[in-house]
Amino acid sequence: MKKKWLLILITLFYSLFAGEQIARLHYNGGGDWYNDPDAIPNFCNFLNNNLSANLLLQEAVVTPSSSDIFQYPFIFVTGHGDIKFNEKERKNILDYLSRGGFIYVDDDGLGYKETDKTIAYTVTGKKKVTYKRRIMSNKANSK
Repeated sequence: MKKKWLLILITLFYSLFAGEQIARLHYNGGGDWYNDPDAIPNFCNFLNNNLSANLLLQEAVVTPSSSDIFQYPFIFVTGHGDIKFNEKERKNILDYLSRGGFIYVDDDGLGYKETDKTIAYTVTGKKKVTYKRRIMSNKANSK
């Protein structure tokens, strides 16, 4: 859990001092994209208090097909149910990610592995998604 927050904090580091705003993704598919309305303000409050950041507490809302998505370095996705992108939305999301945008997906208890593969499929459109994970070894550090 601590590693996840550390990764998020490092990713946000470049935007912490500029009064940036985190955006929530308003997606289609039947999921409640608006779930947990306190998540973003609480997260921003934590970063502001503990890292002297200057993130805005009020979230923005963007859709996957909008060019507005490129105004936000960090996109928050949450909810129960399906997330579905049409081809235009899929291309826009991939373009956003390839330009350095970051998307954080809170699976809301649906199960990390299943949600991870579903999101990867939803964005890439590929039926088979290959994951490569790097694991630090104590052996490498002890030499």
